[in-house]
Amino acid sequence: MQPIVLYAQRGKLVAIMLLCAVFVLVGLWQLVAGGQVMIALSTIVPFGAGIAILAPRVFGHKPRIVINEEGILDRNLGVGIIPWEAIGSVHYQANTNDGVICLDMIDAPAWEARLPPLQRAQVGAAKALGMGLLNIGFVGVAADSHAVYEKVRAKVESARPA
Repeated sequence: MQPIVLYAQRGKLVAIMLLCAVFVLVGLWQLVAGGQVMIALSTIVPFGAGIAILAPRVFGHKPRIVINEEGILDRNLGVGIIPWEAIGSVHYQANTNDGVICLDMIDAPAWEARLPPLQRAQVGAAKALGMGLLNIGFVGVAADSHAVYEKVRAKVESARPA
């Protein structure tokens, strides 16, 4: 299998960071101008957190998604490399702009335990939306998600024991 290496589109991430910065500045302006403290904090805290989350992605040089003979690595998931043999099934979920590759794992409880706490809390909602336990999103990545899905599906099927 030819490795697939996908990087985050820095332009989109920078635009989102700038938008977050505008909201933080509006919140700071409200604090300085003597406005409502709670309203000011309700813009400063979440949008400031957005900047903190996006900054490593903008300035980092590691690929966001790597798909190779070992398996799948999506740095957004935070579970490390997902070996082909651990994937029970795969399906594609289309949305308005970017698709999602949904992975159902053979040992689901073990993989769910490896998820970071925030993503673990979102598993129920993802399942209710028809997604898998682990979902590889393509927002902010310049790639044809359906073409990548087809390659992943073929690799998952070939990795199954006969």
